[in-house]
Amino acid sequence: MKDSATPKRGLSRSEAATYLGIGVDTFDRGIEVGLLPQPHMLFTKRIWDLEDLDRALRELPYSTGDDRRRGEASHRDTDEQPFDREKWLADQR
Repeated sequence: MKDSATPKRGLSRSEAATYLGIGVDTFDRGIEVGLLPQPHMLFTKRIWDLEDLDRALRELPYSTGDDRRRGEASHRDTDEQPFDREKWLADQR
């Protein structure tokens, strides 16, 4: 039995799309074109690894063409707060 305080590392398709902040149709298209990772398989269950999703998101180009990586003042120019992965995981329990 899984302790509810234990964070998830493997996500279902809909959880993975939600984690990235996109719909499942966009998530599926991202996989089809190779921008997002394929799932791991456990018997017949498809599981997306959080680290694979984080890596794929970091490798996506910025809409402005700016090649800065996250953490380099990317949130200083707006009121937007940086994504808090641990808080998101805790809220999913």
